[in-house]
Amino acid sequence: LKGHEGETFKAVVTDFVDHGVRAQLADMPVVANVKASGLRQGDDLRLKLVSADPGQRSIVFEPATPA
Repeated sequence: LKGHEGETFKAVVTDFVDHGVRAQLADMPVVANVKASGLRQGDDLRLKLVSADPGQRSIVFEPATPA
């Protein structure tokens, strides 16, 4: 996903983690923890890619505006 910073992606909430949720991107095999609240398992959401660093195996998403 390097080079796609700022883009938004469809995702679904799969689980809950400290300070947020775990979400699976709809169109690719990517799972990430996201700081978000007020969501339930199975909820659809849009995520904005903040940063991606393949060398560190790090990816950061934030909630985007509502789908």
